Amino acid sequence: MAGLNDAPLADPVVVFAMMFGERKFGHLVGDLAVVTQQRLQDEGLTKEATAEKLKAAQDARENRLAKLLATRLDEWVSGDKEKFVREALVEVAELHELHMGPQMLASIGARAHSCTYTTLTARARTVPTRMSPSLTARART
Repeated sequence: MAGLNDAPLADPVVVFAMMFGERKFGHLVGDLAVVTQQRLQDEGLTKEATAEKLKAAQDARENRLAKLLATRLDEWVSGDKEKFVREALVEVAELHELHMGPQMLASIGARAHSCTYTTLTARARTVPTRMSPSLTARART
């Protein structure tokens, strides 16, 4: 076991890439916090400095992914919807073939569904609605 202590550790990004699709999920998930955290720990920073850098990295990751998503969805909104769907299906098929691809796709889909549901539910509570008296009566029963 002493020999293991002398061995250089692999870059967490490389390990993650080997385990989860060779970075082909990068445009969907970016560099995950656990990978970033490991890199920061290797820098020998204080706990507070590590937390600050981790938050900054997470914010940058979210902003980058939001811009990528907005660009991608713009193709749907202002482009050829059939082409968009065809290309998305090809991408899903390719990602599905990667190591852990089905699990990553399921996880991404579940998270997206959960976030969408939470956001829409919260917005629905804040939007005033006017229902007809008959709908209001049915809603109470």
